[in-house]
Amino acid sequence: MVEDPTNDFYDKKWGDLQDLIRIIDLQPTAENVFTAPPHLDAPRNVVEGSQMLAQSIVAAAKAVPDKRVISAYAQFVRVAGFHIPLDFRTDILQSGRTFASVLVSAEQEGKLRCPAMVLLDNDVPDLISHQMEMPQVPGPDRCPEFDFGMTGRDVRFVNGDYAPHEDRMGPPVLHCWMRCRDKPANQLLNQALLTQCVGHMTIGASMLPHEGVKEGDAHVTMSTGVMSIAIAYHADADVSEWILYSNPSIYAGRGLAQGHGTVFSQDGVLLASYTVTAMIRGFDRPLNGLSVAANQLM
Repeated sequence: MVEDPTNDFYDKKWGDLQDLIRIIDLQPTAENVFTAPPHLDAPRNVVEGSQMLAQSIVAAAKAVPDKRVISAYAQFVRVAGFHIPLDFRTDILQSGRTFASVLVSAEQEGKLRCPAMVLLDNDVPDLISHQMEMPQVPGPDRCPEFDFGMTGRDVRFVNGDYAPHEDRMGPPVLHCWMRCRDKPANQLLNQALLTQCVGHMTIGASMLPHEGVKEGDAHVTMSTGVMSIAIAYHADADVSEWILYSNPSIYAGRGLAQGHGTVFSQDGVLLASYTVTAMIRGFDRPLNGLSVAANQLM
């Protein structure tokens, strides 16, 4: 029998920032394989897609240590759990003087969970340079805190617009300030921690214009999940300082939602940009007929 699907995962503690760093900073366990250890305290036993993408860029960068990650694309084809190790198998498709391409396959119990393509380069000085302007939104000191259940990371949504349990309505966009308590040891971990958050907002932003629909009902009365993410990295990040995620949902329909996001430093430097494809749809069968634990329902 499935567990009670009304369990509220939003109010339970996931852990600390150092727990996240421990499972993102993959370690080699076999030839061309880097592994994330279990995290047994996660109330919802589903590894977020943006976390697997973050882990994939770490695996690729460790497989090609003389280059930096500049972009990545991942699909999330099967649910992965926190309760057992998650292996990231790397296949260097090409590595030359300038660029490298790495295929990363996240696997658990012998099954593919997330395929990712990662592009790396050797970094060069600017020939030309420009960027879009940062959105004009209130600073972090004027925004209410939001608790994602992780100590060591400060998250604040502009206008308090992310409110999973409220029937809040507004334009389909979320702006979020985030900073980490601890300064990561290297730029790769800054990239990875920045990436881990990019899947948090598209579903919530997509629901804002629609009366009676809220993210607190996800995995209870409707099925939601991030299906793919593409990200490009533009400037070096320091996630121990405030960074701004601006995440408009540009489309929702046919059971899907699409978000286009940007990430800025507090002083307006464009750090990264990304797109997210997510699903938002009704369950196609009764929940009490599924042999899936409530904390793994999509």
